[in-house]
Amino acid sequence: VKSHVMWGANIYSMLAGMIASGLSFAIMLPTIASWYRDAEDGQARLRSVILAWLTVSSHFFTSVVAALIILAIPFLVPAHRRLAALRTFLLNGLRTALLCAWWVLPLLAKKAYSVDDFGVNWDVRLSASLPTYWLYLLPLILAGLFFGLRERRQPVMLFAWMGLMATLLFKWGFSMNPVFVNVRLWPFVFFAFLFLAAAGLGLLVRRRRALPLLVLSVLVLVLTHTTTSEQDTAESKASVRAWSEFNFAGLERRPGFPAWQDLVLPLAGTRGRLANDLSERNNALGSTRIFESVPHAIGKPIVEGGLVNSALSSYFAYTIQCETSESCAGYPSRVNPPSFDLDHATRHLELFNAKHFIARWEHTRAAMHEAPEWDHLASSGPWSLFELNTHDGNYVTIPKFMPRVLASEDWKTDALQWMYTVDALDQLFIWENTPPVPDTALPAVSARAFRQHIRSYRDVDGDLETWLHLGPFHVPPDIDDPLDFNPIDEAKADPLEGDRQDGKQWDLLFERNPIFPGKFYEDMNDLVAYSFVNVFVPTERDALLHYANDDGVRVVLNGETVLEDGMTGLGNLRTKVIRLARGRNRFLHKSQQFEGGQFFQVRLTDTNSNPFPDLAYDVVRKALPATPIVPRPVEHDGRGVISETLTDSSISFTTDAPGLPHLVKCSYYPNWKVRGARAVHLATPTFMLVYPDQPEVTLYYGSTGVDVTGRLLTLAGWLALAIPFVRRRMKTPS
Repeated sequence: VKSHVMWGANIYSMLAGMIASGLSFAIMLPTIASWYRDAEDGQARLRSVILAWLTVSSHFFTSVVAALIILAIPFLVPAHRRLAALRTFLLNGLRTALLCAWWVLPLLAKKAYSVDDFGVNWDVRLSASLPTYWLYLLPLILAGLFFGLRERRQPVMLFAWMGLMATLLFKWGFSMNPVFVNVRLWPFVFFAFLFLAAAGLGLLVRRRRALPLLVLSVLVLVLTHTTTSEQDTAESKASVRAWSEFNFAGLERRPGFPAWQDLVLPLAGTRGRLANDLSERNNALGSTRIFESVPHAIGKPIVEGGLVNSALSSYFAYTIQCETSESCAGYPSRVNPPSFDLDHATRHLELFNAKHFIARWEHTRAAMHEAPEWDHLASSGPWSLFELNTHDGNYVTIPKFMPRVLASEDWKTDALQWMYTVDALDQLFIWENTPPVPDTALPAVSARAFRQHIRSYRDVDGDLETWLHLGPFHVPPDIDDPLDFNPIDEAKADPLEGDRQDGKQWDLLFERNPIFPGKFYEDMNDLVAYSFVNVFVPTERDALLHYANDDGVRVVLNGETVLEDGMTGLGNLRTKVIRLARGRNRFLHKSQQFEGGQFFQVRLTDTNSNPFPDLAYDVVRKALPATPIVPRPVEHDGRGVISETLTDSSISFTTDAPGLPHLVKCSYYPNWKVRGARAVHLATPTFMLVYPDQPEVTLYYGSTGVDVTGRLLTLAGWLALAIPFVRRRMKTPS
């Protein structure tokens, strides 16, 4: 089994762009050594703080592992020095925290305004991921552990601790926090093994004078095997060389460079954003993500700039990518990825002010040629450039309807559900936690009313998309049929949101079908989970239950099991006739999962597959009347935005419609301030919205209170380091 390719701290990772990981790993080691020296001497040194600051500033995983190792150091020094070591580490730690405060404090304080679910644990076993030659090193590793621990060799104990902590985080870190993606811990595990092997070799050589030749022979054998069979074969050489040439040869030497000249460069100075479909064939231009360099190359913003970053727009950029591409890249778990749908994509691209699109996949190109909203401008080889003719490319617009304030506890999920429902896009919503909206008599919309509003556009098929969800419950290994594992009394299930059963809580699940609850789980193997909803009908009747699931399913209706079946597969709806009672029906859906992905879909129609016009469903026990959200048109009499100017840190526009809402199609963040309006609001999907009180309006990226506090603390930290250092230098004789 070959070792990892680019999980961090090796040449492949550096070539793939994980440069910070490799540099931080190199800084981490002298950081640990310097702190160890401070612990031995009981003296806090400037270099230790600087090294720790560099480690923390350069990469998250090296910072975590370095902290875990450093915390163990005071317990390895002699007992009479332990208290002094702890005092020294406390002082060093406070100084390091002050130096990092300028970015750590804002990071923590504004976490809600970023993507928080990019971490995905890999389905990989640690033992299977190690290179085979580690078995040759195993005797040396065991020797290093045995003699190092017996002789209390502190470096051996320290890196044995590193290996243990990294292994534990590899196995169970993701269950504590999704940020601990297992493969990112791999380099620390393997480095600990290499260190222990080297220590074992050294300790063996020191113990036996006649042994060095034998040990050296074994080492030469190991290195020979490593270089010939794993690390330096002709194929590996070609791979490293090919990676280097591919990354550094330059775009001009790629076979697709003429397309860059013909389609990209002429877009300099044009209005609106550029988008593209994701295609492996774009590697002919140097990378599948080559178009993400367009802003740097010609200054034109792109939709895909929201990918793989912390801005909220990332959720929606992935959604658009899935709608325009043959397949989409790994997306945040909160996203329910759609399939190719150019009609929906066109609405979304217009929303995101995409004016131009470069298509590579034949299906995307063909669909755009047929779509009246897209004008074909040019082609170069297999790439085609299209222009969206439904808008003028302005970033600041006056919406069609007056925005409504939304009282939501989960803005990100609700914004995504709004985004998925293209017929609802004209009605904007403002999150209530942003500053109050001026001069509006429209009452705030409740989360329940919002869900009803979104569902009103979707319920045309009879799909059930609002549930209470409980789980997962992992099935004991002695149970043959997982559906026979009943952690709750299924016949009596009648929960309300927030109720707890068997240590789990019934939480609201508002998702578009098909629903993937497993994306919220830490472990998706060998489990059962429950979803519950109340179904209301005014008269008793037969209904056709449409269902799809992975893997098994059981449906309990009013305490009676009406369905039990195995996997159907995605998009493969099966049916069964069930009987709905008059009034409220308790509908419990039990899903069972062996391994891999998990989803379910439920639809209720009449026996001819037509939706019931009088069926209602909700997570409450009473069929409350829906309060429709009636859009109120914005009356602007032809007035609007006259001009706009955008820079990297400011958005200025002139309008002849003060007092009316103005949507700014750029990502919201608390640092955005405004002149010419009272406040900046967070509006769906993740844009800014202002109500100008004068014709000239400027939004600018400023500082918040937590930013200023962090900078002041960092300044205090540097002064705390510099003043003693200067005093010592002044006292030192020349």
